[in-house]
Parts: sequence; C-alpha cells; structure tokens
Amino acid sequence: MAPQIRGVGTAAVTSSTAATTVSPGLPTGWQPGDIHVLVVESAGGLTVPPDLVLPDDYEPVDEAADGSFIGLAVAWRRAEEGDEAPSVGVDLQAAEPLIAQIIGIYDAVGTGDPVAAFSAVRVNASSTTAT
Repeated sequence: MAPQIRGVGTAAVTSSTAATTVSPGLPTGWQPGDIHVLVVESAGGLTVPPDLVLPDDYEPVDEAADGSFIGLAVAWRRAEEGDEAPSVGVDLQAAEPLIAQIIGIYDAVGTGDPVAAFSAVRVNASSTTAT
C-alpha cells in the first residue's frame, strides 16, 4: 500500500521574538506506528542547530535557509503509544517568529527509515520549494 496522510496536527505559531518554545499538536486520529513528520518554518533563516532545537526523538530529514528571511526544517519519528505534543526550541539569541506543524502518515514502511525511499527529494535553499 502507498503511504497515506492520516491527519494534520494543530499548528504552533508564534509572532513573538521572545518565544523560546512552540508545541505543535499531534495529528488528528494518529495511531502507534504512524510516521509523524514535523515541519518548522521560521522567519530570519534560522537553522538546526544552533537556532532551532528539534525534539530529541525526531530524526532530521533536511533543512534549508535562504540566509536572511526563511528557514525550513523537516524531521520525522515513528509514533508510539502515549506520545504527547513535542516542543521545538528557539535559541533566545536568534529567536524569530515561526510556525511548526506535524503531519501524520500511515501505511509507510513498518521498520527502518521511511524517508529513505524519497531521498532524491531535496529542498531548494533559494526558495524552500521541493525539487
């Protein structure tokens, strides 16, 4: 079966440069074994690390920054029973407005890295569009 989107969690948005963390909601209807894809977009071209601190149990996939205005980071993890909304940290020295959201995917590979099959997809650092 091809992977399917199960749901999308509530976006965590901050327009304050004083924020130190945001906590995006888990995808609606998620189940253990689903793949949670965390997408973080930031103003100011923040990067992982030092500016953004992803949750320890999320595996970084890719990131891009245009150097001044937009930063984009993508990470994943396999959902487990009892999961709660993660926190994405923002370095106080470089705090910028950002948005974080989690997409839930099911019918992905049951073990190993589900992103490996899509390793040819990269982020265009000059425009943050997938190519």
